[in-house]
Amino acid sequence: MSQLPYLEGDVRAMFDAWAERMRARHAAALTFAELRKGAQALGVLDEPADFGGETSRRLLEGRGKRAALATFRAQLSFLTVHHAALMLDLGRWAPVRRVIDLGAGTGGAGAALSLALGGARVEPVDRSGWALERAVETARAFGLAARPRRGELPEAVGRPGRGDVLLAAWIFRELDPPVRAGLRAALVAALRRGARVAVLEMPGVPQGWWRRLAAAFEPFGVREELIRVAIDRPPLIREIDRAARLDHQVLGARVLYGPEDSSR
Repeated sequence: MSQLPYLEGDVRAMFDAWAERMRARHAAALTFAELRKGAQALGVLDEPADFGGETSRRLLEGRGKRAALATFRAQLSFLTVHHAALMLDLGRWAPVRRVIDLGAGTGGAGAALSLALGGARVEPVDRSGWALERAVETARAFGLAARPRRGELPEAVGRPGRGDVLLAAWIFRELDPPVRAGLRAALVAALRRGARVAVLEMPGVPQGWWRRLAAAFEPFGVREELIRVAIDRPPLIREIDRAARLDHQVLGARVLYGPEDSSR
């Protein structure tokens, strides 16, 4: 598989400036070893297995893990969504009113999708005030308007409709089964109101709940694709990969996206 540049042009310039700013703000007080250990502790995020709400809450515990989330993991999320949007030609959905980033974390995924859709307003949704602050920082670093909203899923989905894209990037497998079912129902209701969805999970995501999700979306014209792309990694990802014996040279995701026609 041939390598692509991780980004190009203006987006690369904004990404590099954001990456440097986030590292200076969130990792400068740590040694590189502490940042590496934080990244290793987040290794569960690279596994396809479900890990539930309690484990998800522990991902924000400790300076090392928070710094790794705001830098290393945020960059990986941005790059994966950016390349998925290119490969799936999601830019054809523009113009879009807003990207509602469910379980936004530090906001890399939402910013990448918004840029692909022409700069739609980002609405990061998360239960963590710390994460929402990072998500707003991220959006603004790319020149995007952001309106954060704190709350628990699925109630925090609200009532999106036509002109909205709901992004759920690597969030479903973090949820306990009843919450996951509630979020699926909330997204189906949004599809009925004319919204679009983009759901990303690991390539080897467990098939039971994923197949139920795909089946619930299918009547609305939502498609499924598996994407993989090899990139020339940014400096921080390359550094941590080498030190922690990780490998993110190939980014991959299983994606549910659509519908093509949001007026149905």
